[in-house]
Amino acid sequence: MAIENTIPGHTELCVLICTQNRPDSLLQTLELLAANDIDRSRFEVIVVDNALEPTAKQVTESMAERLTVRYLHEPVAGKSHALNLGLEADCYAPIIAVLDDDMSPGPEWCRGVLGLCDRWPNAGVFAASSYVIWPQNEFIPDWIRSHRLSGIFLSVIEYGKERLTSPGEFMSGNYFWFRRSVVGSRRFPDFWTSQAHFVLGLIDDGTNGVVAPEPRCGHRIQTHLLRLDVQRERAALFGREVSKFILAFPRTVPQARLAANHPILWKLRCLIALTRSVLMAASVPFRKSANRIPIALIARVGIANHLTSLFRRS
Repeated sequence: MAIENTIPGHTELCVLICTQNRPDSLLQTLELLAANDIDRSRFEVIVVDNALEPTAKQVTESMAERLTVRYLHEPVAGKSHALNLGLEADCYAPIIAVLDDDMSPGPEWCRGVLGLCDRWPNAGVFAASSYVIWPQNEFIPDWIRSHRLSGIFLSVIEYGKERLTSPGEFMSGNYFWFRRSVVGSRRFPDFWTSQAHFVLGLIDDGTNGVVAPEPRCGHRIQTHLLRLDVQRERAALFGREVSKFILAFPRTVPQARLAANHPILWKLRCLIALTRSVLMAASVPFRKSANRIPIALIARVGIANHLTSLFRRS
C-alpha cells in the first residue's frame, strides 16, 4: 500500500527501511530523516513492515506530512524478503540506501550520501562509519564496551579514510547504499547475513565499493544485545554464515579463490586457523578479567567459522 507516490526523475535518493515490531524505534529514525537539511523532494523513504501483523503502518502514515514516504507490507518472515520487496518497488531514485530501523542519521546525512556518490562516479556500492548509541537507563556491562566487539557484535564500523574496498571486505548490513544501475538481477538471498552477501555479490559482479568516514550514522543498540547469551548465539551464527558467503565469491575474495583452486591447502589453512581459535578459547581463564568475555566470543566466532569451512562440501 503506497501512502505517497514519487514523480519520475525528481528523487535522487531512496532510503529503504525494513522493520519488524519496533514502531517506536522506526519513528525515531523517520524523525531524524525528516530533520535532514535537504529539500524533501530530493529523497523518499520506503518502509517495509515485516511483521505478520502490521505494526509500522500508523507510524509511517504519521510522518507523511514531513517526508515523502511509502509503506509496504511483507508478511513472509525474513529480512531478505522485506528488502527484496522494497528493492522491487516503483522507485525512480538512482541511489538506494539501506538503513535499519535503529539507525540515527544526522542532519547532513542525505547530502553526505549523495556527495560521496558524486565524488566516486565509477563506484557503485558505498558505506560510511557508524558509532554506538547506548540505550538509556540500562546497565551496560563492561565486556560489551570492548572495542574488540564493535564490528561483529554491535554492527559498528569506523573507516579511517575515503577509499576503495579491499578484496573480500564486506560492509555492515545495517547501513550502506548503492546505485540502482548496478543491481541488475541480483537480490538479497535468504541468509542471516543477507545484506553482506548482497554487497559482496555486487562487488563480485564488477562493481567498485567505496567506504568513508562520513556521513557517520549512529546505531542505537537494542537492549537484548547487552545479554551474553544473545551474543554467544550471534557469535556462532555469524561464524557459520560468514564462511558461507565469503566462499561464494572466488573471483574477488582471496579465501574463496584459495578454496576453489587449492582445496587441500585450504583445508590445511582452516585446520591451522581452527587450532588457533581453540587455543584462544582455552586461554580465556588466564586472561585479564576485562578481556575474558570478549576473547571468548571472538574465539567462538573463529571456531564456528573454521569448522564450517573445514567441512564444507567442495
